[in-house]
Amino acid sequence: MTEFKTVHDSRAEEPATIDTTSSETTVYERKNIRQETTTRGEGDTAITVTEWVYEQREYTREEYYMMLSPAIQGVQQSLSNIELAIAML
Repeated sequence: MTEFKTVHDSRAEEPATIDTTSSETTVYERKNIRQETTTRGEGDTAITVTEWVYEQREYTREEYYMMLSPAIQGVQQSLSNIELAIAML
C-alpha cells in the first residue's frame, strides 16, 4: 500500500472511490473527490480546464483482498474505536 497522494484527473466521469478495474495488478482507493476549474494561460490563449482532484493510494490486489478479510476488518474497527476514544479525551 502506498501513501495517499494528490491526483489531477481529466476524465469526464467522477472517479470511483474504489477502482478494481483500471489495472490488472493494482487497486486504487480514492477520497476527497472533487471537481476544480482553473484557467491556464493568459489573454487570448487562456483556457478553462475542469478536472477531478482527489487523494489516491494504491494497493496490490493481494493487499486489497487481505484488507477485505473479516479478521482485518475487526482490527481496523477496534483501532477506529481507540482513536475515537483518544480524540474525545
